[in-house]
Amino acid sequence: MRTISVEEFGQAMNQKPLAVVDIRPFDDYQAWHIEGPRIESQHLDGTSILRDAKTLQALDSETPWVVVCALGETAKAVGAVMDREGYDVTVLEGGMAAWNRYHELHAVAEEPTFSLFQIQRRGKGCLSYLLASNGEAMLFDPSQFVDVYQRILDQNGWRLKAVADTHVHADHITGGFFLSERYHVPFWRGQNSPGVSLLQDGQEFKVGAVTVKAIASPGHTPDSFSFLIAGRYLLTGDALFVSGVGRPDLGGHAKEWGEDLHRSLQQLQSLAPETVILPAHYAHWSEINDHGIVAGTLGDLQAQNPLLHEPLESFVNHVEASASAMTPPNYEPIVAFNVSQKGPLDPAILRSWEIGPNRCAAPA
Repeated sequence: MRTISVEEFGQAMNQKPLAVVDIRPFDDYQAWHIEGPRIESQHLDGTSILRDAKTLQALDSETPWVVVCALGETAKAVGAVMDREGYDVTVLEGGMAAWNRYHELHAVAEEPTFSLFQIQRRGKGCLSYLLASNGEAMLFDPSQFVDVYQRILDQNGWRLKAVADTHVHADHITGGFFLSERYHVPFWRGQNSPGVSLLQDGQEFKVGAVTVKAIASPGHTPDSFSFLIAGRYLLTGDALFVSGVGRPDLGGHAKEWGEDLHRSLQQLQSLAPETVILPAHYAHWSEINDHGIVAGTLGDLQAQNPLLHEPLESFVNHVEASASAMTPPNYEPIVAFNVSQKGPLDPAILRSWEIGPNRCAAPA
């Protein structure tokens, strides 16, 4: 029986088909499991396997299987049974908790004066961004796993100049506070609270040779901002996704915030159609394009997303319907922490809050 780290697994799933058997309770599996274009996923109850090895007959005995549980421990026991029964088996180290922490770096743009990277958190569907130019760097929407960003900065010799969030996130803990404290740099956001520098509409930042412009984009939340980089790359946060728009209902003001979102999307659509849209989340692996990033030009999204052409009333009616959808897991304590660091600072607790899907989009 072998084991595989989430880093090794993440790289492998980009290159070849993988068969995964998830042994968590079925409700947990149904709500959230490993997905991808080359992933064959199957559920079998781990307790049933440990009780009776004949349960494994539901699996193809000729297929190499990667066994996944919540934390990696039960998978070891199940993997031992599978190994004894003659299966080719590998156990994912740390289980879904480790998969939830896995980040993957992808280049969006490599220009003569700057580089822009998308950092994908595959298990959560969260996207953060790093802009680097002339030895300086700025991070956008970082996760709480700040060592990931420190490694990237250190490996490239980039000096972090600032951190910014597009909005107060409801599905994951921001890394803004932690990075601000570690690097002694400002943490910019549209919502004012201790430890935060307040963004202004139209405010500009200089990162090396590149200009970043903050654009107020309320709707998903009242504090939402987009960031236009070099006039060509737009970080839209949760205002506009590749396959939908942001949910305006999480604060309990779906109609009012929906009207704000409509106005923000109309404003953003005044940009050039070749503007590259880079959201803060994706809902499904199919949103990752052939270049390995979640992105689309504004013109393409306008052609594909009918919500961008809806009149105000019908737009609000559509996005209000998302109010009946499931909310992100633990979103109330996550929002409270992200607003002003109210809550425990125990990393284990903060990580446990994030287990599960993001649920931040209203589909087109």
